[in-house]
This record gives sequence, C-alpha cells and structure tokens, in this order.
Amino acid sequence: MNKAQVKSWLRELEERLTRSIDEKIQAAIGSRPAQISIDERTDPPLPPKTGKKFLGSKGDLRVRIDSNLLSLLESDCNRHYNGNMSRCLDALLWRYYGQPSLSFQKEKEPKE
Repeated sequence: MNKAQVKSWLRELEERLTRSIDEKIQAAIGSRPAQISIDERTDPPLPPKTGKKFLGSKGDLRVRIDSNLLSLLESDCNRHYNGNMSRCLDALLWRYYGQPSLSFQKEKEPKE
C-alpha cells in the first residue's frame, strides 16, 4: 500500500466514523438531522488580509443556547474548523441566508 492509498483509506475511515458518531448523537438526543449541514463544505470566502488585520467588519454575539445543541455545535466546529467557532458560525449563517455578500466584498451592481 502506498502513501496515497493509506491517506485515502484513512480519509474514508474518518468519514465513516464521523457519520456513525453523528447518527448515534442524533439518536441519543432524539432529534432529526440538521437542516443546515456543516458537512456541506461550501464555505464563505475568507477576507483578504491587510497587514495583521482582515478586511471587513465583525460583530459581537453573546447568546445562550441549550447545552445539547452547544455540544453538537462545538463537536462540529472542532471537527471541521479546528475549534474556530467564529468561522463555523460564519459558514452556517452564510449558508442559511443563501450565501449573501460579506462585509469585505463589493456589493454586486444591480442589473438594469
């Protein structure tokens, strides 16, 4: 088995384990699968960097959510975004709202 085959096999194994764990979590809390999936890897574009900062503006959000939902969210953020909750929420909300332009992107000109 060469290195590429091992990587492919490990990736496939990780995907199977992830699906299995997700199914068990969903069964344990008795809910239906999420409507907006973190597994859809259509992520919003990253803002360009100018020096040490990124272009665009950020808002702050302080919320309280159910502990089971928080555990699921943290698990997905750790798995897909290396624990970056901001990037994870950006991706979820961006998908939910139909992939709108972000603060660092130029507004699209309306067609006349």
